[in-house]
Amino acid sequence: MNDLSYYKELQGVMTKFEPLTEAALQNFDTDGLALSEIKSALGKHSLDLQYVIHDPSRPTFGIYYADYDRGLYGDIFLQRNMIKIQNDPQRPVTEELSSGNL
Repeated sequence: MNDLSYYKELQGVMTKFEPLTEAALQNFDTDGLALSEIKSALGKHSLDLQYVIHDPSRPTFGIYYADYDRGLYGDIFLQRNMIKIQNDPQRPVTEELSSGNL
């Protein structure tokens, strides 16, 4: 990855918006997560998988939650250990996202 593309990824430049599918999920390092697990984790916090988008041109920071009607937008890091952290009452990250405070 050259410096320009790395900086674009860090700054959040997206060129494509596509729904996250099982096939697209295979292109990211997700620690073996399935869409059903992601849907379940989001559902616990009143978030919906239909708002998870990805940019196939961004291999590093390419998955987002984007529910513009509710004003919710944020990076999603799909790793099994991140889902465990979000279920930890000491780290209410998902609650902050779902309330619009993040």
